[in-house]
Amino acid sequence: MASNSSSEYKVVADKLVSPDEDIIVQVSGAMYKDSIEEPNRYATMSDLGGMTAGSTLNYVQVESAQVNVTTSPQEIVALTITTSGSPVQISLTGEGANASAGSWVKLALYRGNTLIGQTIQIESSAISENVPYALNFIDDVAEGTYVYSARIVGKSSGNWQFGEVSGPVLNAVELTGFKGDTGATGPTGPTGPAGTNGAAGATGPTGATGAAGSNGATGPTGAAGATGATGPTGATGPTGATGPAGADGVSGEAAPKTYTADNNERYGTYQANGFVQVTPSASQNSTAQVYSLGGASNDTSTTLLLGEEQNTLLSGSPHLRRITIEDANGNDRILRYPYTQGATEGGYIWVFECDPILSLNDASNYPLSITHGGAPVLWWDADDNNNTNEDFSNGNFRGAKIEYHAYISDAGTMIGTIYIANDSGDYNVTHIETSSGGSDTGTAVFWNRSGNERELYLYRTDGEAQLHKIQWTAQMYYATEFYDD
Repeated sequence: MASNSSSEYKVVADKLVSPDEDIIVQVSGAMYKDSIEEPNRYATMSDLGGMTAGSTLNYVQVESAQVNVTTSPQEIVALTITTSGSPVQISLTGEGANASAGSWVKLALYRGNTLIGQTIQIESSAISENVPYALNFIDDVAEGTYVYSARIVGKSSGNWQFGEVSGPVLNAVELTGFKGDTGATGPTGPTGPAGTNGAAGATGPTGATGAAGSNGATGPTGAAGATGATGPTGATGPTGATGPAGADGVSGEAAPKTYTADNNERYGTYQANGFVQVTPSASQNSTAQVYSLGGASNDTSTTLLLGEEQNTLLSGSPHLRRITIEDANGNDRILRYPYTQGATEGGYIWVFECDPILSLNDASNYPLSITHGGAPVLWWDADDNNNTNEDFSNGNFRGAKIEYHAYISDAGTMIGTIYIANDSGDYNVTHIETSSGGSDTGTAVFWNRSGNERELYLYRTDGEAQLHKIQWTAQMYYATEFYDD
């Protein structure tokens, strides 16, 4: 290894670090247990998870001014820290004094709008009693920039003053190795063992050419030469007997049939068939803690404070399937008819209907699950089966009868008929079917329209992403005029 003064070696986690070759060897007290030669290397800095002996402590600390709390929720102090991927320790200390006897407040730590750690409560029986508090949490997060804050998440009547002399103190420390004091110079290690033998040397140059030998004996006779070229082709023979007739060819697709009504308007039918394989996308589930603002103790509605992700899903997610919340008794309850009351400090206020009344405690957090997605997928389109005859243009579509046989990979077989009727944009679909196999066949809906009278979509009511193989034959009806008279 390259030479380096012994004062540059560092002791990290009971191991000796050689900065010039990034080598670590075991140490015991102030004595080396092994040489740092190649055969005795113990580990590298990367083996210790990327810790460097020369890094500095990454932390942010905010000393807030005095804060008066008059409402809840309310932020009392916040900071921003950029991390390299190690866990972050967040600590909050201070004292608060109440303005009314017998009042209380609840405090909690947040990363962005996400609650982290436990919620604590401070209270006092007399007026202006100083109550000390402390919150601590280690947050295991990826590399990035984060905003941490301390918030009042619940309070009784009466105001509170945080910091009679000075306000709350919030700090965040990334838990990674940092540079300590330089240790004493260790003794010189013993001489390493002798190195292994070197590789073999290169091959020497070729020697000079020897003298010519005497002539050899005469060789044997050579093999026969190649065959000569083929002669000219003979005259053509007589024509052979006629062979047996070949098998019948496959019939072509029937042409569309066109008719003329008494009033010289055109109408007709067109037949087609096909095979298609489709797999609808699976639904997704998003679960997060939400904050109860009350309302479910004595009526059939409840008000919740939601974060950014839940607000986005409820505001515009297509195919919203199910909303549930785990109540104070640990039961999953269904919520319906959500509507928003807008943004507020700390999140978004949403109101839900619930029947029967569910049990939630005010100013408490509960897990809310939102199931969404699994959009219908197109499997039949009259436009793809049309021909170029002007009498059968898409604007003249009057309806269709589609017979299908479907195999559902997780359920079984379904056979049915779907009828489409269309008159000037007023279209309806009806269907009959029978199935054989598992109960999941009832979750496959082949007659979903999704807003187009000439298309059929497959929709899974259970949100499963399964393969569906569909054979179909269709008869479509077209006309160039309405027949209302």
